[in-house]
Amino acid sequence: MASRDRSYRRTPAGQKAWEKQDPDVPVEYLRILDLIGNGAHSAVLRRNLGGHPESHVDEWLANMEELGFIESVSHGEDDLDFTGAFNITEIRKQLEAMAKDKQKPSPAKH
Repeated sequence: MASRDRSYRRTPAGQKAWEKQDPDVPVEYLRILDLIGNGAHSAVLRRNLGGHPESHVDEWLANMEELGFIESVSHGEDDLDFTGAFNITEIRKQLEAMAKDKQKPSPAKH
């Protein structure tokens, strides 16, 4: 599922293929695995693969996902800098609830 607003990361199979530079894996796939590293947004991949037609990049990414070399998530789900889903109000409520639970007396032991 190639898309402009997705982040990609290597799977264990993709990591193994990249580490071994598996000769059975197309050179384009190894290049993409190298670019992905620990994770990369689709825009970064496309920019680094700019010499290739976009349709080829889409096809490669889809094939690599199907083969289990990479996995993708929509950009909103993969918030690498942890700012997208950060809600201080919700965190404060959770901390207050935890503090109240700690203040409750524990049942007496006989």
